[in-house]
Amino acid sequence: MANSSKKQKPLTLRVAPLRITLIYLLVGGLWIIFSDRLVAAIVTDPIALTQLQTYKGWFYIVATALLLYLLIRHSLAVLSNSEAELRAISAELQAALQRLTFHVENSPLGVIEWDNHFRVQRWSRQSEQLFGWKAEEVLGKHPNEIGFIYAEDAEAVNRVIVALLEGNRSRSVNRNRNYTKSGAVIDCEWYESAFFDETGRLISILSLVQDVTAREQAKQALQESEERFRATFEQAAVGLAHLGLDNRWLWVNQKFCDIIGYSFEELGQLSLPQLIYPDDLDINREQARRLVAGEIQTYSLEQRYIRKDSSPVWVNVTVSLLRDASGQPKYFIGVVQDITERKQLEEQYRHAQKMEAVGRLAGGVAHDFNNLLTVINGYSELALHGLTELDPLQKSIREIRKAGERAARLTHQLLAFSRQQVLQPEILDLNEVITDISRMLTRLIGEDIELVIITKAGLGRIKADPGQMEQVIMNLAINARDAMPHGGKLTIDLANVELDEDFARRHLRVAPGSYVRLAISDTGVGMDKETLNRIFEPFFTTKEQGKGTGLGLATVYGIVNQSGGSILVYSEPGWGTTFKIYLPQIKEVSKSSPVSLPQEHPSQRGGTILLVEDEPGVRNLVRDTLKEDGYTVLDASNSAEALLLSEQHPDPIHLLLTDVVMPGLSGRQLAEHLLLQRPKLRILYMSGYTDDAIVHHGVLEPGVAFLHKPFTLQILTRKVREVLDGIT
Repeated sequence: MANSSKKQKPLTLRVAPLRITLIYLLVGGLWIIFSDRLVAAIVTDPIALTQLQTYKGWFYIVATALLLYLLIRHSLAVLSNSEAELRAISAELQAALQRLTFHVENSPLGVIEWDNHFRVQRWSRQSEQLFGWKAEEVLGKHPNEIGFIYAEDAEAVNRVIVALLEGNRSRSVNRNRNYTKSGAVIDCEWYESAFFDETGRLISILSLVQDVTAREQAKQALQESEERFRATFEQAAVGLAHLGLDNRWLWVNQKFCDIIGYSFEELGQLSLPQLIYPDDLDINREQARRLVAGEIQTYSLEQRYIRKDSSPVWVNVTVSLLRDASGQPKYFIGVVQDITERKQLEEQYRHAQKMEAVGRLAGGVAHDFNNLLTVINGYSELALHGLTELDPLQKSIREIRKAGERAARLTHQLLAFSRQQVLQPEILDLNEVITDISRMLTRLIGEDIELVIITKAGLGRIKADPGQMEQVIMNLAINARDAMPHGGKLTIDLANVELDEDFARRHLRVAPGSYVRLAISDTGVGMDKETLNRIFEPFFTTKEQGKGTGLGLATVYGIVNQSGGSILVYSEPGWGTTFKIYLPQIKEVSKSSPVSLPQEHPSQRGGTILLVEDEPGVRNLVRDTLKEDGYTVLDASNSAEALLLSEQHPDPIHLLLTDVVMPGLSGRQLAEHLLLQRPKLRILYMSGYTDDAIVHHGVLEPGVAFLHKPFTLQILTRKVREVLDGIT
């Protein structure tokens, strides 16, 4: 209010002369009118009237002068007081202006005043520092003339300027980019206010400018960081999850949803314990308790989750705990990796190791058993030759011989399982193999089972033993028949397939490439997981006692693996079984081999044979049989004895008949030593199983004569004769 009264004093000074004049006119007019009438009424003498009027005039003059004096004196006093007040107000205004100037010049914001044509009237020191132009360089210039408006923002800035000049807005807040004098680009926030007079005419516009470049850069960096985190979180190759202390899901990424099969919205209705396999709950709770208690900083577990489809999924979970500034737990952070595939591979590896160990055991047993069978069957054969039909021992010995032959077939199957049999591979079209045995399969499976065969035009070729492939198909067909006691459907499907890196990674012993797939499916009773894990084990069978040896599928397994292929099984109880066999395609073209005809040689016996066998029973049997057949036999129990006999025997030795696996030098190494001394020496190997010295992956090397135990005496003598006569 004080400031308002001070502002009214100059108005009083301006009104005083007018007031004096009006008073003077009023008093003078009244005096003239009423004094003349009063004098005329009182005085009738003209002379006296004249004198009185003269006195009246002087009185008027004196009174008027006195009144004028008083009025002027009062006005001068008032004027003096007004000038003092004006000086005080001026000083106050000057101080206020100085303070305002100080604040403007020292403001952290740039201050720019524009006139009503939007030309610079004031340019603060901070504006100079902000943009680089000095005040004298920009005063009186429009923003477009200064050149600090960023080109891409010019249209928006000009719209704001027009709106302010036309009075469409009195205030404006906007952010845009500006050039500095050096050409750099900065981000600025502009706060603008328009000022108008009493008539509404624009007087000026005030702009406050703040450099927000650092803030915008920090904001941009934060945004980019958040985007990177979000992208990392969402696109991570592992599941990521934030879990509240109440076991409720706060946030999960898409990979986690993919692992467990639930969407994030569906997870909102579930807690963690509802997803964990019951057997794994206790250890998970204990580790979480220790984490909250601060006993550990993190923990990792391999456990099972239950997917939406109720199937288990193996995961590796690494959990840590986020705490607030005071150390109080906020939420759990989990990193979840799906290791189901790894677990399956580990299971496959353990199974493969078990099968390998069983295979080695089976091969070793078969080898030793073949030596015994060679002796049993051989001496049974010799005994039968010496008995007449009426001899009562003949029947018993024939039964011994039959039992030996059945045992030989079992050892043959064991060798097939252990991949230690001798194969005779050919280039095959499985279409032809299936077609050739289809009639036999129909009779084998019976009329109540429908046989469907799907061949493939342009089917790739494989390299395998045709007899062994037929055995694989027959064994699987028999297995399928037994699984469908009330009839059903057996489907044999052939196709060309490409197995990629992903398939190979999930299945041991499978390399990426082109394969021929043989699928044999039935609609039988199916198998549970426990049975599936053991079906290829020798002597494992689900059939009743006396209805199966348990070697059928073991034989299939061995043949397929020995042929360079892989076999996979898919089965569910009540949903049948599918065996898928993958055999590598080959590019070779089948060539017919010339038939070797026996050379014309005199039908004579004789010749010297060096026999090397570490099993006494087999050695004695072979020695006696060959001597009976007219040969000279030098027998040794090991390679060292054989080398000594060769050195001590001056005459030719025509044939080396040696076991493959022996103490000391192997049969192959012995042959190499003797060939250096006797280049014309013929070699015949014999063994109860094959060895890498003779056989590569179960396939006999070309040109190597081989006699597989157990053998009959007739096969022995015929094979010896063939080798001596040069028939291969």
